[in-house]
Amino acid sequence: MIKSSNTGAWRSWLARMVWDHEVRGSSPLAPTNKLSCCIQNMKFYIASRLKNKQLVKEIHDKLERNGHEIISTWIREKNIMPYEMYEKAAKERAIQCIKEIGKCDIFILITDSEGAGMYTELGVAIQSINIKNTPKIYVIGNHLTRSMFFFYPNVKRFKTFDGVLEDINN
Repeated sequence: MIKSSNTGAWRSWLARMVWDHEVRGSSPLAPTNKLSCCIQNMKFYIASRLKNKQLVKEIHDKLERNGHEIISTWIREKNIMPYEMYEKAAKERAIQCIKEIGKCDIFILITDSEGAGMYTELGVAIQSINIKNTPKIYVIGNHLTRSMFFFYPNVKRFKTFDGVLEDINN
């Protein structure tokens, strides 16, 4: 359900978060505690490089405090790299991530110039659209042309979270 009176606060928070993270390199959640989400009860999966784990965890925490369900639990688990040293855990984590992507309403990939697993997760989300017409898929960040799959018909690309929110609200 969309609460139009809160749309501006939500968009402002996300724009500030991305600006602080990508431009100034500071914590994306420090500037505000006033997030009041315009979309309720959405299930989010956020894919990103492991190096952004703290950023994604902060986003998860903020969304959860505002009534959203976070499907991507990899953020809250211990690092299992190098994978060859933790084969059983890596196998279990891969299965877990695939299942979680299949349950989300919104899949967001934070781009990077490197990485591997997050692009596999994007492929799973695209296949989910082909099977059950969900989730909505968004690719955000500074590397919006890195993969041909970013141009798949159901994938939307935005520089910031603000673009994602505008699209979700329309």
